[in-house]
This record gives sequence, structure tokens and C-alpha cells, in this order.
Amino acid sequence: MPWEEYIERLYGWAKEQKAMPGFYPMGIYHDDPDKVPAEACSSNIAITFKGDAVESRDIKIGKLPDMSVASLSHKGPGSEFKNTIRDCQNGSRTRDTRLLVRLSKCIQRNPRL
Repeated sequence: MPWEEYIERLYGWAKEQKAMPGFYPMGIYHDDPDKVPAEACSSNIAITFKGDAVESRDIKIGKLPDMSVASLSHKGPGSEFKNTIRDCQNGSRTRDTRLLVRLSKCIQRNPRL
């Protein structure tokens, strides 16, 4: 997932729309990469925002339902994110990776994706 490229586009879109973006972008993974071939995996990159905005050709607006989620903080290049997830699943931590894992309730109060 080309995280940096898409995040830049999403925040640029929010600025053009005069919408206030949230602080925490999200990677939403619909498939387990250990069970689904890479070319068949689907994922989305999203930001929350407040304000009126309209979809563009390649940016869609949606809402997420209330849900319990695992939140993971990754420090480092996107190419190493898989290692952070692996370390989290193993309950370990490497010297170069800071992990902050918490189970939280994702409550949507007007923010949109």
C-alpha cells in the first residue's frame, strides 16, 4: 500500500474541500495477507474529516459503524509496517519499533471517512 502517496492526496483533497481532517489516518485491511494472495488483498486508506465535502473521481466518502478495533502505532517507513504487525501479534517489541497497542471503541460522532 503506497501509504505516503495516498495520505498526501487525502489531506490535499480535504484542504481543497475546506474540510477539517482528523489527526489519525487509517489503513483498513479487508483480507488476511497470510491467507489471501497479495494480488487479491483489498485495503483502503482513510482519514476522518468534519465539514461539507464532495467525493472526487478517486476519493469516496463513507461512514464506519461503531466497532471495537485494535489500534497500532508504527514508527518507520511503510515498507516495515508488516514487521510491526508481526511483532504486535507475537507480543514482542524490537529496538527500532515503538509499539502502542490498545483495544478501543471506535465511536463515530459526525466524522466521516
